[in-house]
Amino acid sequence: MAGEGKTREVTIGGSYLSRKEALFIRSLEAGLPPAAAAAKAGYSNPAATARALMLRTHIQDEVAFVQAKMAEATGMSRHKVHMMLKQAYELAIEKEDANAIVRVASELNKMCGYYAVPGSTGSDQAKALENAMTVPDTDNMTDEELEALATAEERLKSEE
Repeated sequence: MAGEGKTREVTIGGSYLSRKEALFIRSLEAGLPPAAAAAKAGYSNPAATARALMLRTHIQDEVAFVQAKMAEATGMSRHKVHMMLKQAYELAIEKEDANAIVRVASELNKMCGYYAVPGSTGSDQAKALENAMTVPDTDNMTDEELEALATAEERLKSEE
């Protein structure tokens, strides 16, 4: 990115990052969403920069390393959260709690990236829709289909 300077840092994951990139990763690790992490790192157009940064292989590697480190430290992972949501969904169905069913479906949709990011522009939302294939009809899916949907992102990442 323009104005980053030439100083590089080696992060815990072993990538060489600019100071801004390293601060971006540390901010993600602290729990900030990508656009907020880019803003904290000092990028002038945080939302666009966050998207661009997240497409860089060395940033993706570092994010994956940080996520794995966090999963190990907390005992949680994306897959475990998906499984917890699946159990909550099954319990909501069993108790016939429509509000809980909708809340669980909403969380699954967020995790799968089907909702626009707050603060994103119309063009950002159009790009997200362009990149999405279709939004599945979760109301008519079996438990196996919902589980497959919940873990699809992890499978795609492992195939890359």
